[in-house]
Amino acid sequence: MFRGYLMHALGSLFNNRWVALLTTSTLFAMAHGAQNIPLFFDRFMFGLIAGWLILRTGGLEAGIAMHILNNFLAFGFAIAFGDLTDSLTVAEVGWSNIIVTLTQAVTYAALVLFVAKKMNLQTKTNPPAQPAVNQPPYATFGVPSSA
Repeated sequence: MFRGYLMHALGSLFNNRWVALLTTSTLFAMAHGAQNIPLFFDRFMFGLIAGWLILRTGGLEAGIAMHILNNFLAFGFAIAFGDLTDSLTVAEVGWSNIIVTLTQAVTYAALVLFVAKKMNLQTKTNPPAQPAVNQPPYATFGVPSSA
């Protein structure tokens, strides 16, 4: 919702990708409910990096995969070493948590961009080819237009 529909809608409305990115990152953080300032900033930065990846790659896949990986790691550690209920209701973290999240997100983003560059990922659709100027639009299959 945030990076699929809303970011594109706001980008079109304001004709500015940065307004769309900052707004959706703020709304993404707010949608996680009651939280202290460090946790809000942590979630804001996560949304910012996920949205930036979408702008850089031209698709939602990298942002979605980043979110899945983050949740898998967070809930996996909670199940393995603690209580899952605490992870689902977290409303407070320290500023040091941001270092962990940013390291994880920036590393993931760097790997995605590295792979995208190696794959020569196309991020924009090319416009359709225009017919030749002196060729009538109905001429096809090499048949002369006078036939």
